[in-house]
Amino acid sequence: MTITPIKKPKKLSLKKLIKEADKAIQEWGRRTYKTSFKGDVYSCLHHIVHKSQSTNLRWDKQNLIPVSAKEHFRIHSRNDIADQLDMAYWGRKVWGDNWETYIRRNKVKTLKPTRAYLEDIIKRLS
Repeated sequence: MTITPIKKPKKLSLKKLIKEADKAIQEWGRRTYKTSFKGDVYSCLHHIVHKSQSTNLRWDKQNLIPVSAKEHFRIHSRNDIADQLDMAYWGRKVWGDNWETYIRRNKVKTLKPTRAYLEDIIKRLS
């Protein structure tokens, strides 16, 4: 009789865990929001501080705003002050008067996501 060893499940690479965490936060957005911040049909979450600018705020719910596909395209294609003011108004209304201070302070903090940190984010958002 031959004994076959039990294969351990492969651990996801850090890069794949980051993608899983990104997917988990967008799924959380779909469950949480039915409309965009302007009342249109919800499409996805937009990062106020872009993912490339702050790993510390990448999965922070206060850095995410629900947008429609049209709004998301407009936000990324032109730097419209009216959109920025509308997003700031929404952020203060939802997260409180200190929301902008919170975003500014946490934007500059550096975070090097570890496997445990990412797995915790995925677990909390699922």
